[in-house]
Amino acid sequence: MKSSLEIIRSEIVAIQEERLRLFQIGISLLTALEVALFYIRRDIHDHLGLLVTQPLPFNRFIVGTGVLTIIASIFSALMVAISMRNQSLRKLYNEKGFEAELPLNPRIIWAMPLAILCFYIIPLMDLGIRLYLSIYVD
Repeated sequence: MKSSLEIIRSEIVAIQEERLRLFQIGISLLTALEVALFYIRRDIHDHLGLLVTQPLPFNRFIVGTGVLTIIASIFSALMVAISMRNQSLRKLYNEKGFEAELPLNPRIIWAMPLAILCFYIIPLMDLGIRLYLSIYVD
């Protein structure tokens, strides 16, 4: 039979692994959607009969960026929920006095904001490239 220490520790480790998997899946999905949006936007551009030098109308472009932002928000919310669960288990672990018996790996304070920022980098990059092309490319 497992002790309370082993159960809580195994749960903390499982949550950390789940958070990493969620991060990998989220970034992979957003990247795949960005590539798909490139081809969808190219087809829309061709279908509208625009010249090569004419950019796609902004109202059609922003729809894809909005979808990317919504998906980034969903993954960010999931990451925050998993992080809150991890924090509550760590608090329980420390309250029971297990920290002295078997210490956990230290928390990295900046890791969660960086992970959330990584989700939003892809939609921001999408919008930034569009703005750059509309301003600097004729």
